[in-house]
Amino acid sequence: MIDGWSEEVPGNEVLEFDPEKAKELWAEAEASSPGATAPSPSPPTPTPTTSRGWTR
Repeated sequence: MIDGWSEEVPGNEVLEFDPEKAKELWAEAEASSPGATAPSPSPPTPTPTTSRGWTR
């Protein structure tokens, strides 16, 4: 135990895992954004070249 530690710290309740609440929140998130995926990365920017094809 850490000296001065207490379960009575405000906000401590968010550290407890509730599997039923987790399922409920996950379903809520899925319903609000069905089929959402991470954005695709942008294609690389082409490197400018000179008229002879050399990279600047």
